[in-house]
Amino acid sequence: MEMEREGMPKSISLNYMARTKNLSITSDRIQIAPVKTFVGHENSVDAVSWLDAQSFVSGGHDQKIHTWNVRNEGPTGTLSEHVNGVYHVAVSPDGRMIASCGSGGEKNFLLWEAASGNMVRQLAGHADSVYHASFSPAGNVLISGGRDGFVRLHDVGASQPTAAVQLHNDAITCTAFCFDPSVPSESTLACVASRDGALSILDVRTERTGYMRVNAAHGGQHVNGVCFVDRFSVLSCGADFLIKRFDLRMLQQQQQQQRQQQQAQAIQTGASEAKATAPVLAAEPVAAMVYEGHSHPVKSLSISPDFGKFASCCSDGSIRVWLVDVTKDLESKLKGQLAKSTHWKEEMGKLAEEHDSGRDVDLDELKRLKEQIALSTEQEMKMKADLEEAREEGKRGKTLASLELTGHKDAVSGCSWASNKDGSSFLLSSSWDQKVMLWKIPAIE
Repeated sequence: MEMEREGMPKSISLNYMARTKNLSITSDRIQIAPVKTFVGHENSVDAVSWLDAQSFVSGGHDQKIHTWNVRNEGPTGTLSEHVNGVYHVAVSPDGRMIASCGSGGEKNFLLWEAASGNMVRQLAGHADSVYHASFSPAGNVLISGGRDGFVRLHDVGASQPTAAVQLHNDAITCTAFCFDPSVPSESTLACVASRDGALSILDVRTERTGYMRVNAAHGGQHVNGVCFVDRFSVLSCGADFLIKRFDLRMLQQQQQQQRQQQQAQAIQTGASEAKATAPVLAAEPVAAMVYEGHSHPVKSLSISPDFGKFASCCSDGSIRVWLVDVTKDLESKLKGQLAKSTHWKEEMGKLAEEHDSGRDVDLDELKRLKEQIALSTEQEMKMKADLEEAREEGKRGKTLASLELTGHKDAVSGCSWASNKDGSSFLLSSSWDQKVMLWKIPAIE
């Protein structure tokens, strides 16, 4: 295979509609093998995250946090302050700090300096295992959750939490801040997932810490992972084998309707209206899109740097890569193709006009433009057909994955995206098979 930068294979591209047309859940799936495998943990690897373009960090149930360079197969450093297994590692947006979450009530939430590997401080507040934590876009706030169902907020410069609230009656499995590029970097919109089957969306700057709660997000089963697409959309995965995209505006409308129904019932029964509380969806919410194909519980999600794709990690050892919005992606590509075609037609028109007026023109260039326009017309027709097909699929509210990454022999616990300067993407994955794998993700046309 032809290679480029740091021994990585060159990008390839895949046509989404051609590959997913009539695609069954159990057969004919596009599979990609890992570029490289990293071995060094002596127990399951529960988390992985990029530090920069060439290095990353992982945490495992051997109580260790390893740092790595993609050019080496073994770890370049080890951080060893946890007294029990490490569930998660989070890296600050500037890559300077690492937050690690661990099992048990001792040294279960630690902050590290990435460059030196020195522990900066213990973050207090959790009396039991901490399962997940995330940095805010500005990097100055951490949100954490664990076994007790409490969400805690931390200033990275202090040991004690600045706030603690019990949003769920079972363990917090995942936390996420919104990194929508259209939102200022000081944005503090966050989402929390729980084993109690619910999601909570909150703004940590306000006291309305549970201003939207979504019960039965996955039919009452555990919600294992969550991430923002933008400030209006959240992806979640669960023990029901599904991934769902929720439109927060749609959920707010559902909640408003539910609130009005409750008020109407209160008036009919003569009961006084209850005090205003955080809106809760009692019934199972309607997802804007359902992503089908996994045959086992989905453990975690990771959104790509361009927010156009995401990866899902499954307990069966597979990883799948999806387009967030197939229709939107195809619309953008069709728009670009039409713009090119318009430009070529204008250029050909100018040359034809000069030729008709008796001027000397480059006939080879005129011929080339005619051929480009003819080819572009064929491509436009196919893209329009693909777009119409995607819209029909979208009406059914379901879509299938475009890629499957195979190589792990046990549950995949987490993954992390990175972009290359040439526009390609890389994905790291951690697994209970004690390995970390590196994948090159092709462009999906």
